[in-house]
Amino acid sequence: MLAGGLKDRKSEQTQTTMKIIVFLFSMLFLQASKVRSQEIELLDSSQAKTSFRGMSCTTDGSLWVSGSNGSIGRSVNDGNNWEWVNPKGYEKRDFRDIVAFNARTAVTIAIDSPGVILKTTDGGSSWKEVYFNDHSGIFLDDLCFQDSLNGICAGDPMADGKMMLLFTKNGGDSWELFPANMRPDLAKGEAMFAASGGNMVALPKGNKYDYALVTGGTQSRLWYLSGSGFKNQPEALSLPIVQGEATTGANALIRHEGNYLIIGGDFSNPRNNRDIFISTKNGRNFETANQPNGYKSGLAATGRHLIAVGTTGVEWLYENKSNNSNPSMKSWVTVSEIPFHVVCQAPGTGIFYMAGPRGRIARLDLPTK
Repeated sequence: MLAGGLKDRKSEQTQTTMKIIVFLFSMLFLQASKVRSQEIELLDSSQAKTSFRGMSCTTDGSLWVSGSNGSIGRSVNDGNNWEWVNPKGYEKRDFRDIVAFNARTAVTIAIDSPGVILKTTDGGSSWKEVYFNDHSGIFLDDLCFQDSLNGICAGDPMADGKMMLLFTKNGGDSWELFPANMRPDLAKGEAMFAASGGNMVALPKGNKYDYALVTGGTQSRLWYLSGSGFKNQPEALSLPIVQGEATTGANALIRHEGNYLIIGGDFSNPRNNRDIFISTKNGRNFETANQPNGYKSGLAATGRHLIAVGTTGVEWLYENKSNNSNPSMKSWVTVSEIPFHVVCQAPGTGIFYMAGPRGRIARLDLPTK
């Protein structure tokens, strides 16, 4: 009788376990089904000759984009309507990154020589040139701010082989060059990709460093940088991502729930190349997770959702947090084959905005749980 009772209880436990497993898989399938059935909503394509690579989502609900042909756009109603606020005198410039603080204030950079940084405080009606550099070889790649006052701008190495690195302490009203000993020494052929304005992230205050940044090319590394306080000299960690050629390496970096997520690949071989998606724990230990299908240049996350965009389309990944210390990555789902360069998440929501070639700006809504 005792043995039979134990057997019955084990059977009941097994059945209960199976029900839990079936339930979890059902929920995962439901999430995937929702995304598969969810179409990308095209918001605007009026700037058909423009390629957008800069995008910024603000806490007040405004949305900004920047790109080629001097094009900068602003929306204050969830991307439904757009105002094109092209800075006068810069109609031929390519604005590869933009950081907006709200619907009125934004900072943007133009690539190649001369390197310029512009700022608006009136919603784009007027722009002030807050930085100008016409030295040969200047190429500004990315902007990143810790708060409304403190930020840095990074660019490709100059003649001295050091990363171009500027800082501001007044919200971008003026910029200064980092001291030489605080600028990273890059290997020959190592630089940043101005692919999505996503090379850098600001780290929580109190850390040893203020920013993290990824490079690519002949070497692909994760760099830790100090801000204007110059507390510590830069430190680098090698990335286990495809590298060694001018078109290979890390393209974007985000920090999500304490982990670093890095994406990139080889943009000269986007279809045949299965780019490497890398998850790191506290930026020190790297793990290769499931890879999306092809080269991706932009990455965003909220809750359990990751969105990757690139010339090979838009993909979604659901993170099954069965173990918070070692989250498992499930398979990527192709949401759209339309190419995009950059993606950002509207703060505090499950809404993702993306922009790319041919002036396309789109939106994707995902479940918040």
